[in-house]
Amino acid sequence: MTAAAVRTRLLGRMAHEAAERRPEAPAARCEGETLSWGDLARRANGLARVLLSTGLAKGDRVAVLLEKGLRVPVAFHGTLASGGTLVPIDPRSPLEQAARIVRATGATHLVVEPQKRESALRLLEACPDVEHVVGLEPGDALPRPAAPWSAVDAEATERPPAVELIELDPAYVLHTSGSTGLPKLIRHTHHSAMAFVDWAVEEYALSGEDRLANPSSHHTCFATFDYYAAARAGASTVILTPAALLMPASLSSILERERVSVWYSVPTALVQLSLRGELESRDLRALRHVLFAGETFPGKHLRRIREQIPGARFSHVYGSTEVNVCTCFHLPESGHVEGPLPIGRACSTSGTVVVDGEGRPVADGETGELLVRGSTVMSGYWGDPDR
Repeated sequence: MTAAAVRTRLLGRMAHEAAERRPEAPAARCEGETLSWGDLARRANGLARVLLSTGLAKGDRVAVLLEKGLRVPVAFHGTLASGGTLVPIDPRSPLEQAARIVRATGATHLVVEPQKRESALRLLEACPDVEHVVGLEPGDALPRPAAPWSAVDAEATERPPAVELIELDPAYVLHTSGSTGLPKLIRHTHHSAMAFVDWAVEEYALSGEDRLANPSSHHTCFATFDYYAAARAGASTVILTPAALLMPASLSSILERERVSVWYSVPTALVQLSLRGELESRDLRALRHVLFAGETFPGKHLRRIREQIPGARFSHVYGSTEVNVCTCFHLPESGHVEGPLPIGRACSTSGTVVVDGEGRPVADGETGELLVRGSTVMSGYWGDPDR
């Protein structure tokens, strides 16, 4: 494989490549505002330059604590363009949990927004190893060197920094909810992320004409699809804020107005849309594919929403954050699936086998544990190699 081929397989190159193909096309929209691919790439390169100017080294972790908005794709693509490892933090998580994640990953940089100043100050107090902050004005009792977002804009450029990376370098660390204890820190490389991205773009025929809804939090594996598969295809991401998600009828109005064509979420969000989204009164003909994962989809609600959006194809996507996606089941275009919904067949990126307690493959029809191998599997749990 040539050096040029390797570079195109890196997540941090995708915004630049999309901007080269479609500079004026929308990369992201949120609450009526638009960020083009050209602007996104320039601002991402500006953030990368700011991070590198503070001494960021290849692989250093960059914690991103942002509410959903147009700064999120800038922070995501900019961190990756710098050669850093992205650590997205759930902005709704308690401070104690956010601090545990920052400390556990050894993050040296923190990207925030001015509205998060007080949260950032408390986080810095709990995380002494964070050396630099991007997103806040320096001084004024801030205990670390800082650069505001205006500095990012001032450094914006069409030329990405020259950073030497390979596909097996870490790209990002996702975290689980931690509802059963400490959150698991899941490390994906550029290789494992790009394998999923390439599969998703091909499997769902994503193109520059698509608009992908982003209903999920950006610290989850859903964001890999919403942001990076969109970049690979040159599509647009419609970022849905928590306020938009609170009112299903308002949410369905946004889907209609933005002409969203692809949706990917947990079934709960779709159930709420079906029950309270007034879908019968919306023109959702642009919505061509609905993907869901992460939970059981009650049959009666699945039947109902398929009737409400008759033009869309529905797919059950299966796989934990550790493997991105390992199986997929496309529901038949007509008729209903009786009984439990299948998880489908292994994706082209994955090999699967069901084994018993001794690790031996079980016979057809028997129950066992699903083992997965393949190109989309994580490189490990951060700081926990034995696990």
